Order: sequence, then C-alpha cells, then structure tokens
Amino acid sequence: DSGNTRVGNSSYSTIIAGYPSYPDRPFAMVGKTNGRVYSGNYVIFNYQAYNDQSIYNSSNGRFTAPVAGYYLFTATLLAGDRDPATNTRWYLNGSQVIWGAAHFNVGSGINVNTTNCRFGLSCQMIYWMNSGNYMNLKIIGNSIYGSSPIHSTVVCMYMGGK
Repeated sequence: DSGNTRVGNSSYSTIIAGYPSYPDRPFAMVGKTNGRVYSGNYVIFNYQAYNDQSIYNSSNGRFTAPVAGYYLFTATLLAGDRDPATNTRWYLNGSQVIWGAAHFNVGSGINVNTTNCRFGLSCQMIYWMNSGNYMNLKIIGNSIYGSSPIHSTVVCMYMGGK
C-alpha cells in the first residue's frame, strides 16, 4: 500500500499523494477473570471481548503489532484487596518502557483506611511499535484484582503510521 490514490481511467491517471495506511485497524479489548496477579508477574488476560487480527495472545499476554505504527494502550485495573502500593510497567520486547505505568502509591502522612478497599488504577499511552514488536503489562508492586473484566481491562488499538 503506497498510500497514493489514482484518479482517472485506464489510459492515464493522476496520483493524489498520501501516507501509507493500514486498511483494517486492528485492536483488542481484553480482561482478567481468572484471579489475582502478584508482583513480578506479567498479566495474562484470559477474557477477550475483541481480538481483531489476533493481535493479543492469551497464552503469553503479548500484544503484537501486525504493522508498524502508533498504538494506543489504555488500562483500567483494580488493585488487590488492601494493596496501597500496586504498580505496573509496560514492557516492549521484554524491556521496560520508562513511562506508561498505572500506579497508586500512598505516601507518608496520608491516612487511608484500606480495610476491604481496592484502589483504581488507570493509564493511557501512545507508543510507536514496529511490525512484530510486542508489549506486555507487568505487575511490579503488590497485586491486581483479577476476577472481573469490568475491573481489570486493557485496550490496544492501532492508530496509524506515517
């Protein structure tokens, strides 16, 4: 796909220049329904609401880019019961991405009653991925609740490239 549009008939044509595009914009929306995930583990979402073009692999928890471009990642997570320092990081091809984490840290001087409470976590990031690159979400502090896709969901969507 050159991104160009041709206008005319078989004997001549005019090229209208454009950027290469990917006609079907793959995306996935996945959730966690089979239990809590503890620090040091990648989150493997077992519930797949959408998995267009199989960009999400539920056996290893990877979102794999079928084409180079910008991808939007959003996460809505629920911390484990009474876990005030749950923290996550995105990993691109096995290496930590410096930003794009969802976290809730209770600092000193803040009095929060954590009896039967779970903190909400959310993040959004847009990241350039080459074709074949993959992204994982890892828990690096405390745990996340994983018994309902309403509470632990990630969306990955191809936004386009240039």
